[in-house]
Order: sequence, then C-alpha cells, then structure tokens
Amino acid sequence: MKAMFLNRLLHLKSRRFLLLLMLGATTTVMLLSGYERLNLAAIRLDSMSAAETWRLINLNIGKQEGYDGTQLEKSWRNHTTVSDNKDINVQGNNEPTTHVLIVSSMGRSGSSFLGQILSSVPSAFYYYEPLYMLHNHLQEDMVWQGLKGLFTCNISRKFLYAAVDRKNVLSPNKNLAHCTATCLKSGGLVKGCRSKSVKVIKSIRTHVAWVAPLLKALPSLKVIHLVRDPRGTIRSMASLDGFKRYNLTTGCNNFRQDLLNGKTLTALYPDRYLSKHMASKNSRTPYDTYRNTSTMKEEWRSKITLKQLALGEVMCGDVITQLGYRLFNGSLEDTRNLSIPLFNNVN
Repeated sequence: MKAMFLNRLLHLKSRRFLLLLMLGATTTVMLLSGYERLNLAAIRLDSMSAAETWRLINLNIGKQEGYDGTQLEKSWRNHTTVSDNKDINVQGNNEPTTHVLIVSSMGRSGSSFLGQILSSVPSAFYYYEPLYMLHNHLQEDMVWQGLKGLFTCNISRKFLYAAVDRKNVLSPNKNLAHCTATCLKSGGLVKGCRSKSVKVIKSIRTHVAWVAPLLKALPSLKVIHLVRDPRGTIRSMASLDGFKRYNLTTGCNNFRQDLLNGKTLTALYPDRYLSKHMASKNSRTPYDTYRNTSTMKEEWRSKITLKQLALGEVMCGDVITQLGYRLFNGSLEDTRNLSIPLFNNVN
C-alpha cells in the first residue's frame, strides 16, 4: 500500500498542488485549485505493520522568527546556482530521479509519520531534518542551496562535518555510532543518495517562500506542504517542554505567510506543489511515528484545555477558517461534541 501511495503521489500529472486529508483509516487525495478542495481518490493506509517498529524520534521545536512573505518573488527571480569547489560532486545514475520535499508550517503536524511512509519504499532515500543543526542560523540562500545539494548528491564537506556532529541527517538509527561511521565518514551518505531514484527530504524548518528557487532549479521536485489544525498542534505541543519556549504569535504569522505563498506557488507550479492536510492521529509517545489511523482521529478535541483552545482560536483563527476548519468560539462543550463536524460545510 505504501508503494501505491508513493506511486500515485509522484505520477499525478494533471495538477501539482494536491491536498491529502488524513482522517481515520483513509487517506483522501484531493485535487486543489488554489486551496479549494475537490475529491479525487482515496487510499487506505491502515495496514502498515512496519509502523510498529518505528522508533522514538526526538524532534525539538524551537522559537522561530517571523519572515516576510514578499521574499517569494525576490527569491524566485534572483536565485543563482552557487558552485563550491570544496563540495563532493557526484555523478548520478541514469535512472529518472524524483525529488520530494516535505515542509510544515508548524511542528507536530505529522511530518515524521509521512516521512517514514515515503522512506519505507525501497526506491526512496530519506533525509530527516537535515537543517536541524542550523536551526538558529537559517537563511534563505543557505537553505535552498543546501537542500539542492542534498537532492543532487552534491554534499558539501561543511554539511558533512555538521551532520557527523549532530547525527540528525538521516532517519534516527538505533546504532548512531555505526551510522556515523558507515553513512557519513565513509562517504556512505553520497553513495546511498546516488543509489536511489527518489530523494525525500523532511524539513519543518523550511519556509514556503524559500522553496521557490528549488522548484525553478529542480524540474523533478515535488513539494508537500503539510498542514494541521493549529489547535491540534497546540494540544500536541503542550505535552512538550519546548511548548513554553514556542512563540505562538510568530508561529501563526509564519503559517499565514506560508498559505499565502503556497497559493502563489500553486499558480506558478500547478502540478509540482503538493499540500497534505493532516488531522490529529493517536500515538503512544509525543515523538512516536507509530499511528493507529483507524481510531482517535480527533483526539485533541477531547483533551484540549480551555486556555489552549482560546489561544489557538484567537491567535490563529483566520488560519483555521482558511483551512476549512470550524471555529468553536472558545466553547469546550462544542469542541468535545464530536457530532459537530470539525470541517465547515460537512453534513
């Protein structure tokens, strides 16, 4: 089923901006015109035995500064390819290559879950949060040039040194010492990248405005903009120590700009920019990528506090409604009442 999911994702030709709505046991693939949802197909993802073996993933959510959405046009028009003679330049194989970038406007959106689904396909090579080691010093040109290098297997020595230090480039490995020696120091990262026809990067620290140069530079790139109801994100973050440091005002502003820039990229790249809409899913730990997708699809509604609900709806109310969700106007009674649809215009 996972291979079928990836195959459909990579070969939808008519449009490139899609919305995949995960609710319960069924992933509904939806066609977008802008952010207007139209039903297209459904794929079941509830029989994934490999999910039980996925280990704990430590994903730290740090404070991020707001960014100016007007960067999009500037970056799209003015980007240039930078060549570094210190890079490890590798010639790829002759197989057609597809690049998939997963970005998320807020943490706790299900990006690790989606990344694990795509990475489990044999033809995929998966980078997990490669920008983590730079999260306090992210700049637009650094981000897209670094991601392009990873996609094309032209990986700078500076990046490799940072990767060895942080051990946070590939999906978490039970034996990090072995991973460091085999994957990074010995050139295994480059060799592994070259051997796969699908390159997948999951990075929640990449703003949509920074994606435009990548779409222009890599014709085979497909971008998945992963979004989730901010109230569910807030509830999920509340169980983490990092939530106290998270700037909700900045987070909602960034979300707003990402949606605006996403509409622009929809027009520029209608069949290459994807959007995935994640509903809340059950997990055994805050960072676990195990998901029982057939139960508890709206778990946050039964656990969110009045304060968390008020914060989410006041700070991110326009984002919530733009995504098609229903505002409960601070009413815990209505929030808890699961007979009231989460989405507007749903009978």
